[in-house]
Amino acid sequence: MSTVPSDAESGFLQSDDEARESEVAAPMDPRVSQSHHNDALPIHRLASEILSSIFCSVWCENYAQDVRNLLNLSSVCHHWREVALGCPRLWTRIKPLRQPLFDLILGRSKQAPLDIEFTTGYYIVPKMPYQEYIALVLPHARRWRTCCLRYRADAEELTFSPLESMPLLEALTIGRMYAWDRATDSEPSTPLPPSYAPRLGVLALEGAFIPFTHPFYSSLTELSLSRISFSKLDSMQGLLHGLEASPLLKRLRLESLELSFHITPNSIHPSTSLVHLHHLQVLHIEAMAPDWIARYILASLAIPPCALIKLLCFQFSDDTPNMSTFLPSHEHIQVSLPALSSAFALHITFSRNMIDCDVEGYTREHKQLFAFHLLTLPGPGSSVVFANLGTILPTPSLQSFSLFDMNSSNPADAAAVADFLIRHPFIAQLGFEKCHESMIQILLDMSICPRLESLRIAKCTLSPGNMVEIVELRARPKYSELEVCVIDSVCRLNTLEVSGCPQFKPILRTLRKRDVVVECEEE
Repeated sequence: MSTVPSDAESGFLQSDDEARESEVAAPMDPRVSQSHHNDALPIHRLASEILSSIFCSVWCENYAQDVRNLLNLSSVCHHWREVALGCPRLWTRIKPLRQPLFDLILGRSKQAPLDIEFTTGYYIVPKMPYQEYIALVLPHARRWRTCCLRYRADAEELTFSPLESMPLLEALTIGRMYAWDRATDSEPSTPLPPSYAPRLGVLALEGAFIPFTHPFYSSLTELSLSRISFSKLDSMQGLLHGLEASPLLKRLRLESLELSFHITPNSIHPSTSLVHLHHLQVLHIEAMAPDWIARYILASLAIPPCALIKLLCFQFSDDTPNMSTFLPSHEHIQVSLPALSSAFALHITFSRNMIDCDVEGYTREHKQLFAFHLLTLPGPGSSVVFANLGTILPTPSLQSFSLFDMNSSNPADAAAVADFLIRHPFIAQLGFEKCHESMIQILLDMSICPRLESLRIAKCTLSPGNMVEIVELRARPKYSELEVCVIDSVCRLNTLEVSGCPQFKPILRTLRKRDVVVECEEE
C-alpha cells in the first residue's frame, strides 16, 4: 500500500535520489552523504532566528523536564546544537540542580538576564542547599531579571546578607513556605532586599516584611503582601504611606494581614487625605484579622471606576454577619470606589448550608466590577446580607439581578429579597436558579420590579398555578390608559426562560397565549 509522503518525507526522498546519482559519479563517505541528506531537510531551510524562537517555545512547568527538553534539542544534530548554544535565553531559567549540570546551564546563559528560583519545604527537596545555590548565583546578581526565594523559616543554615545592586531586576518574590509562618513589622525580611533595583515592577512578600520606606516601592506596578503581623498602629498607617508612594500600581493584593495588638475599630479613622491609585486595575483584599481592617483600607483609597475589587472576608464571631464590617460608608463608595456603585448586573450565590455568599457586580458589557465572598457561621446570614446590600452598597444603575441557591424557606429571607428589589425599581431582568418558591412568589406584588421585561427560572419548585398568575399579571398589567401610554413599552414582561422545571410543561401553551416569548429546554 502506497502512502502520500509528508513534506519532511518528500525532502528525504528527494535528497536520497540526489545522493544515489552522486554515488554513481564518485564514491562518497557515508558520513558526508548523511550530512548532505540532513542539510536538504525542510527544517534546515528555516532561518536560525526562527528556529531559536521555536526552541524558546518548548517550555515545561516541570523544571527537570524542561532541562531534559533543552538538552535533547541541543543533541539532535550539529546545526540544532549550534542554534541552541547560540541562543542564551534558552538557558536563563536557573533552579537548583546537581553541580555539573547547574554549571552547564549557567555557562550557556552567557550574559543573558537570569530567572532565579529557589524553593524548599516539606515536600520540596532542592538539588542543592540554599547556601550553595546562592553562592553560585549571587555573583551574577546584576543579571537577575526575576527572583523567587521561598525558604523554610526554621532552617538553621539560612544566613542572609543584603542582596547586591540589581539593575535588571523586574520581579521579586520573598516568602516563607508555610501558611502559619508570619512576619512582623519589627522583623527584617530575610533575605534582605536589593539596595538598588530601578526596574523592579512586581513585588510579592509572603510572610516576609520590607519596611514601606524602602525606595523601590515607588516603581512598583504589582504588589502582593500576605501573612504580615503589625505590632503597632503606625505600621498599618505606614502601609497606606507605602501605597501612596506607589502611584503606578496596577494590581494590589493584601492577604492575611493582622494586628497583633487589641484595638477597637472606632478608635482609628481613615486619613482625610485619600491614597489615590489612578492606574489600579485589580484590588484583592482577603482574610484580614480583625475583619474591619478591610474597611479601614478601603475607606482610605480612591481608585478608578474600571478597577476590579475582590474581597474575601471571614466572620466567625458570634456577631450577626454584616457587610458594613468590611465595606466603608455609602458616601465614600459613591465618590472614591465607583466600581462598587456602578453595577448594571448583580449576581448573588449562596452555598447549600447558607454560610457562604458570593456577591458579584458586572457592567452592561458583562465585565466584572467587584466580587465579594462572605463566609460566616450558620445563622440568619442571608436576610442580613440583603438588608446590607440595600442600604450599604449603592447600585442606582442596577437593571439585572440573578439569585442562585437561595433555598431557604424562612419568610424573613423572602422579605429581605423583596425589600432589596423594591429599592431597585429599574430592574428589567430577573433570574432565579435553585431558589425556594417563596423567592419568586414575591413577584405577585407589582410594586416589586415594575419594569420587569425578562424572567429566567431554573431548577425551582414554583407551582404551575403561581407561574401562570405571575405571567398574567406581568404580561397584562392593570394600569390606567394614561399610564399604559407612558410605561407600557417598558413594564411588560415579554420573555420567560425556564429550564429544569418539568412541572411547567402542561402550562406552556397557556403562557404563550399571554404574548410572552417562552423558552423551555424540556420541550
